Amino acid sequence: MKRIFITLAAFLLLFTTTIALAAHTPAATPPSYRITFLGAETSVGASVSAPSLNQDGTAVGNYITPNQKHRGWVWDAQAGQRVYLPLPPFATDAEVADVNNNALILGSVWNATSGKRLALWTPGAEGYVFNALCNNEVIEGIALNDNNVIIGHRTIGGSQQIGIRYVPGVGCQDLTELGFNALPYAINEENWIVGGTQLLMGSQVENLGNAPGYPFTELRAINDAHGIAGNASDGVNERLAHLFNQTEWSLIGPEAAIAQIQGLNNNQYFVGVGETLESSDPGGIQGWYCLTCTMTVSSYLVHVDDLLINQFSDYSITLTSDINDARQMVGRAYNSATMQYDAVLLTPVGQCAQNCLRAQAINLFPYTVGGNQLVIARVTVRNEQGASVPNAAVQGAWQRPDGSIQVVNGTTNNNGYVFLFIPYAGPGNYSLNVLNITRGPNTHFDPLNSNQLMNTITLP
Repeated sequence: MKRIFITLAAFLLLFTTTIALAAHTPAATPPSYRITFLGAETSVGASVSAPSLNQDGTAVGNYITPNQKHRGWVWDAQAGQRVYLPLPPFATDAEVADVNNNALILGSVWNATSGKRLALWTPGAEGYVFNALCNNEVIEGIALNDNNVIIGHRTIGGSQQIGIRYVPGVGCQDLTELGFNALPYAINEENWIVGGTQLLMGSQVENLGNAPGYPFTELRAINDAHGIAGNASDGVNERLAHLFNQTEWSLIGPEAAIAQIQGLNNNQYFVGVGETLESSDPGGIQGWYCLTCTMTVSSYLVHVDDLLINQFSDYSITLTSDINDARQMVGRAYNSATMQYDAVLLTPVGQCAQNCLRAQAINLFPYTVGGNQLVIARVTVRNEQGASVPNAAVQGAWQRPDGSIQVVNGTTNNNGYVFLFIPYAGPGNYSLNVLNITRGPNTHFDPLNSNQLMNTITLP
């Protein structure tokens, strides 16, 4: 199987409309990852998976016993073990879907005769506490954000499904704006929701349509930078599709591959799973390999299983489910020796440890001087100790509303700030992406530990 590695420099070329950017970006090597097994499972017929993690790296997952009972868990990093979530008296099974940065865990509970009921586990002094929501109606939980707003879906009349939204202090509401069978899949911190081909912003619905040539497109992820990703199918093959700032679709990955999106972080890194017809991965699962892996609108793929096989010869990464802004990933590994699936946490290693230059924050705002309208980005640069870094050269790339790119440069002041600006060019979205930070021969740009590499502002 052909392996294509994206360098970190290539990722930073997020906007591919300008080839000239490549000449300004230094080469870098693909990242390596440390693998943590989240309670490796050896029981015959059992399996464990990890669908989600938050920005702190807290992972949650599901365990299926040999007799097919389901239990949800949260990973206790200090103890190095799974902590199983409590069940209400009526339930025999539980399934976890998501965890937010408040450490609230969303999922579903059920028994042999009931449908799935919405479940929310909240942390307490003595562990997690189960909370029933929406009058214990038959609802399956899908995702939640840091406002503790929840999305899910329920079945009406035995055949049709409709999305639901739970708002704290308000309760459950049917997402009639999306219509029937356009199920919500993801929600960001502005409470924007994607489902089907539709984007729900408050009470306003925008149909984003299908990717060109792929009449069956389904939105699966949205981030806080308004990046949207989904799966595009022509009825035969399915490919990953990316839509940034509600402009135009870009198809990701080689045409021979079948790809599915699983997660998206705020820096436009994707994770997912894929299949090819001509290859098999080291785990022996015919036709499947890991797209785990960072993907960009440049159609580059990275496969972390290559980097792990040398250390864990029996394992291959067959699925990654979620990725946070620190580029930690959760997923599933296949052990060809035991023929078992284990949940794994992948953490980037080899990051800068000394003399590091990190983009701490990007603040965007309009400004008028001398009758000229400008769009300004204040980029904050810090070192690994959080101290201000003066006299650092910062290079960024502005994207204007029409999609054109302008590379800009500046030097930080004594407070570690640099102001990068472009002229106002009409209403729409203005995005700045930090490409590089330098300050002498012994310093290192550290994008993996940077708090923010890109930000977008919408101007009238």
